[in-house]
Amino acid sequence: MTLFAGHDLACRRGERPVFAGLSFRVAAGGALLLRGPNGSGKSSLLRCMAGLLTPIAGVETWDDRPIALDVDAHRSRLRYLGHQDAVKPALTVLENLVLWQQLHGLRDAAAIRRALAGLGLDRLAELPARPALRRPAPARGARAAGGSAGVAVVAGRADHRAR
Repeated sequence: MTLFAGHDLACRRGERPVFAGLSFRVAAGGALLLRGPNGSGKSSLLRCMAGLLTPIAGVETWDDRPIALDVDAHRSRLRYLGHQDAVKPALTVLENLVLWQQLHGLRDAAAIRRALAGLGLDRLAELPARPALRRPAPARGARAAGGSAGVAVVAGRADHRAR
């Protein structure tokens, strides 16, 4: 069974120590719950786990093999979704999806258009991913939709599955 683990990890952001002596173990299909106040290192730990930040101490392993031996292989196993949505507001929904497709070594705008059409979202392809005008706040208790940024994420996933 696949096991992702960290042993005696420490992290520093700038000159500030964020955490030290932290260990975790997550088996395939498992979950890791991170709780703590702002600034306690939750996001830094996630970035370390995703291979985007190197711990200053300790070792992370995948099936008992140190991740540091092949960081690229580790990154290819994971998808990190941080606090920001990574949508480029100056680009259209289609341009954002093409950009992300290219970052993953693909070039097929037609597949993205098919994915948008399959979701009934093709009319949004040429719209700004993040409209400049703010929408009115939803009524109290109403649920706000994700807007075209959410559409870009959904269409990107649909395109990924279509391959």
